[in-house]
Amino acid sequence: MAAQGEHEALRYFRALSPDEKLENLWMGLRELNDLGQGMIQRQDRTNGTVIKNTKELEVHLEMHRMEVAEIGFLKRWGGRGNGLLVILISISTFVMVVSTRIWGG
Repeated sequence: MAAQGEHEALRYFRALSPDEKLENLWMGLRELNDLGQGMIQRQDRTNGTVIKNTKELEVHLEMHRMEVAEIGFLKRWGGRGNGLLVILISISTFVMVVSTRIWGG
């Protein structure tokens, strides 16, 4: 069926005068150019969106890496920090009790 439409278009084109053929070819090229420009613009917008999304994902990935590093640090040092705090409180309590006994309170 498509072949029949192509034959009809070819017969129509052959029936045109040289000036009409040139005008039809010129108009067809303009339409193709317009379509091509539209496709290029859509592709540029798509590429821009992809680049923007890629940058956002890279930022989120870097933030996640930093969070993972922070969590790892807290897991390694968090308990030690609490232990150090308990030791400091114990020492200060001991010093307070000893100084109270020595100097009276």
